[in-house]
Amino acid sequence: MAKCGVIINYHAVDRRMDQPHSIPKERFINHMKLLSREYDTVSLPELIRCSDGAEKKVAVTFDDGYEDFYSIARPIMEKYNIPSTVFVNPGFMGDRSLEMARVRHEKIKQVPSCERVFMTWSEVREISKSNMITVGNHTYTH
Repeated sequence: MAKCGVIINYHAVDRRMDQPHSIPKERFINHMKLLSREYDTVSLPELIRCSDGAEKKVAVTFDDGYEDFYSIARPIMEKYNIPSTVFVNPGFMGDRSLEMARVRHEKIKQVPSCERVFMTWSEVREISKSNMITVGNHTYTH
């Protein structure tokens, strides 16, 4: 298969905790503006099916299923018409405590118990209906 493009992977946008894989919201907006202006953004399945290396394509993915994908990243990508794939950890969906996340992410600091860290199953079902979002599995608990 010919090389058709690249995959840009994110984890979190604008997290309010010490999350080493988070990108500030304004920087993420600038990335999406640039991608929409300069590149052919495609879904990950389309990039994988690509057989023509003449056109450079970019696929955007997110790991872990953090809530900020639903509330921050998704609306920004919709604004710029950028498809995405989000890989969720089913064992974390809807978890409000961080105890499960702390098992793998020791650098995460405690956040208020009212702050939701991961998407809910209802949100995952909602985004899975979008023709701009592909939902995939990122193992049960990472």
